[in-house]
Amino acid sequence: MGDPNSWEIDPEKYFDAARRCHLLAEKIAARVHETYEVLNQTGNGMAGSTIQGVSWAAKHDPTAEAMFTVAALLSDALTRYGDVLAAMGYNWHISNKSQPPNRPLENDLIGPRYRHRPNSTGNNGPGLESAVPGIVEQVENMPNGDTYRTSLAGTNGWAEFVSDPAIRESDIRILEISDSFETSDPNHQDISERMATMQQAATTISAISPALRSTVDDFHTSLTELRAALKSNLEPAVAVEIKSTRIVLRGSDGSSSISPDEIATTIHNTVSNSRFMQVTDLPFGGQAEMLIQQLTSHVAPLTDIAQLSIELMDDGNGRPPGPINPNPPRVKSREDAEKILDQGATLEKDKKSTIKSKPGGAAQAEADFEKVTEGYEVKTYPNGTKVAQLPDGSDISLRRSTDGRVTISIQQAGTKPTKYRYSE
Repeated sequence: MGDPNSWEIDPEKYFDAARRCHLLAEKIAARVHETYEVLNQTGNGMAGSTIQGVSWAAKHDPTAEAMFTVAALLSDALTRYGDVLAAMGYNWHISNKSQPPNRPLENDLIGPRYRHRPNSTGNNGPGLESAVPGIVEQVENMPNGDTYRTSLAGTNGWAEFVSDPAIRESDIRILEISDSFETSDPNHQDISERMATMQQAATTISAISPALRSTVDDFHTSLTELRAALKSNLEPAVAVEIKSTRIVLRGSDGSSSISPDEIATTIHNTVSNSRFMQVTDLPFGGQAEMLIQQLTSHVAPLTDIAQLSIELMDDGNGRPPGPINPNPPRVKSREDAEKILDQGATLEKDKKSTIKSKPGGAAQAEADFEKVTEGYEVKTYPNGTKVAQLPDGSDISLRRSTDGRVTISIQQAGTKPTKYRYSE
């Protein structure tokens, strides 16, 4: 990149680009975290354990693993290159003997924590239960996927991933950062090439993620359709109840002349001719390997960027290291905040939320709130309530009640709030 002493640059552009890289990295990391948690908790076992579910999961799970790996690496690459840009701006200040900001430090990467394969298979019990003797024994591989879990995995998982602007528009945001540098900038070519590498990965992520949503949606809807078809084809010979992981045959009023053998044949034919069999046989339209290859082709170039080192010039004044942002956010998710607030807390519970009691009163509550919201905008309302939002969408608030107690609450859509009540 040449000698900073010979550069003619606008260092503020570098600092601004660094901040934009870091902000986008945080938003991508938050979305990766949310979707990963859904797939590894709600989605765990959603495909069931029969041959159809296992076949489907064998394509979905490695594709999901590749998606999480590349999206996490994109976040890390943006974080590290933001650090590099901040260092370049700082070095220009040093070389030109102007007053630089605090020495930038390397920001934490999210690392390999999200680079593990989710497990969509799991034994959900028999896909068929029957009060009528002689049927279950004749039916093999009755699908036992969990439509409740597939619904949540599709709606709360991949649908949110696909629609999040941090994913959907990340390639545009990266291009905007790249275009903010003039072609006359001495580092333009290197910056342009690095940004292009990250933009290409972002484009692949946004292009392939809808396929993951579709394959989960197809599994869910086709399994739902299959169970509805079984109910339609078997009634009124037997009463059929549809559960999230199975169908249950309750028997008949005794007027039916259809034998157990005929019922078993109807079940077999309905399953064999269903769309569910096609969906589980060829998820992603048979293109899973190609999608995985497209995603993993970005692993090496993104890793190269994420592993870049920061080289700072010596300012000669013995200035202590410090981040470019004097108050960098240390807490990036609800999980991070709870780890801090849980220290010294005693768990209690009620029906609507998780309650944790803490000593120290208002002074400790204020100190804890400042610690978990450091680096974020805090809104203060006329009644004294303070509210901040983390990158994962969690809202953290501090409120005083009429009895003098102070409560810190963490709220996140779709989950129960966690409350910390401080007593003197």
